[in-house]
Amino acid sequence: MVEFNRDKFAALVDSYAADLEHARPGEMYKWEAVLWFRQHWDPSASDFAEMLKISLEKTGNLLAGYQYLPRGMLLEFASHDPQGVRDSLLELLDGSNDFLARLVAFSDAMSLQLEALNELYAETGKKAIQNSYQDPRAMCVYLSMAHPEKYYLYKSEMMRKFTQRIDFTYAKGKFEKPLAFHELLDALLEWVERNRPEVIEKSDSLMAPELLDADPAHHLFVQDIVFWAAERAEMADSVCSEDTTDATQDLSHGAHQCAPYSDTDFLSQVYLCAADLDKLKGLLKRKRNLILQGAPGTGKTFAAKRLAYAMMGCQDDSRIQQVQFHQGTTYDDFVYGYRPNDAGGFDPTPGVFVAFCRRAAAKPDEEFFFIIDEINRAYISKVFGELLMLIEADHRGDAVALTVTGEPFAVPKNVYLIGMMNTADRGLALIDYALRRRFAFFEMSPALSNPLFLDQVKMRGEKMESLVKAVIRLNEDIACDPALGRGFRIGHSYFCAGEGGSEDLASSIVEFEIVPLIEEYWFDDDGKVEEERRRLEEAVK
Repeated sequence: MVEFNRDKFAALVDSYAADLEHARPGEMYKWEAVLWFRQHWDPSASDFAEMLKISLEKTGNLLAGYQYLPRGMLLEFASHDPQGVRDSLLELLDGSNDFLARLVAFSDAMSLQLEALNELYAETGKKAIQNSYQDPRAMCVYLSMAHPEKYYLYKSEMMRKFTQRIDFTYAKGKFEKPLAFHELLDALLEWVERNRPEVIEKSDSLMAPELLDADPAHHLFVQDIVFWAAERAEMADSVCSEDTTDATQDLSHGAHQCAPYSDTDFLSQVYLCAADLDKLKGLLKRKRNLILQGAPGTGKTFAAKRLAYAMMGCQDDSRIQQVQFHQGTTYDDFVYGYRPNDAGGFDPTPGVFVAFCRRAAAKPDEEFFFIIDEINRAYISKVFGELLMLIEADHRGDAVALTVTGEPFAVPKNVYLIGMMNTADRGLALIDYALRRRFAFFEMSPALSNPLFLDQVKMRGEKMESLVKAVIRLNEDIACDPALGRGFRIGHSYFCAGEGGSEDLASSIVEFEIVPLIEEYWFDDDGKVEEERRRLEEAVK
């Protein structure tokens, strides 16, 4: 029998259920990724590498992150040895064999793939790659994509945070941990099915019918509880003085304490000067709507949330909601739309922004912040609809009838919008003038010469310092190129994360992040690409 503190878990489940409508939209991509994978996965495909690439298209941050590249490496292996990767994946997915043994075998197989790839690279003069990134987390993604009824998405750090909350102990081995995680989640799912079936029903009611097919055994659902609770646990650990039990009880009853957050905190984390912070705060207070625009890697998303903290004076995530726009974002998602009900009909349902505004309206003396990543990826006028007028500072509090329900709705004065816009993506739409007039725009520039940033770079060694200097020079070329310009410069975020020695890290950044970017920038000038590649590689030798 799996032993865990059932009272503490019950409190977390109840708290999760209360927050479900607010939290679920940001996690929906996991269900979509599973559905997409199962629709496109075909191990018998004649072009296995291309099939694999398409199947994993929707996995997003499950298989890609800063200095975490399992999807890219797996596709690289498959492009050179499709049969070998096919066989390794099929062996991993073969449920008739021992789970632990399959993880070990796949890890070993990917190590061999890395060795073979580096031999090919050596023949062509390319630098060796140090990591296959095919760790247990990635393996559990592959397993969950193919068999969501059997496996769970797994992250070691999330497991650590969550299990501390429910007094669960487990073996600490690299491959033993995901095994223990699966056994624990099986037990948690059984407990929820027996004691909180209404939470499962509520979760299902928030999903489109086709997405329910992606999670027939509710494994994504229980994994969602774990990830949600782990994130809330991290916040509680950083701001509460009570012991674990008290913090869990606070979460279940909706109470929270927030750590203070000052301008000094902001300036120690975000590479901007005090004058820039004053400008940002002034713009938000005056316009109520602000867009942080800039080149990739300039810390727009990172800064947006911390700007909200600085405005509030504390780290209160309950007053912040973050979404990401994409080509499929609609008025129904954002404002109001119809959702299927149990009777086979459809009910008008508030979108994520309307629901957020209603929460803010209930607390008019507190500031709320709605953050929109990639704001120009959607057809903005259609997404906002009649709210295009209501978000304007002069019309806050004015009500108009919503198209779907006819009921009056107003955007509260205590709601602030912060959008982020990538200026280097040629495939994105420009902001239309009607929306542009309602927002203030602040350019986030690369902070490669910021003293605080340079102090951090020095801690990573001489090669990283040399690389930063090379990118400063590269940015000058990019800014002067009439086909590119300032909005295409390379940002400081490329150098702000990752683990391991700076020797490997600097080379990895060049090979897998900066070089692919400049190949796209100068796609029609191979000579320029090779010139810049050589300079970057020289910098990290």
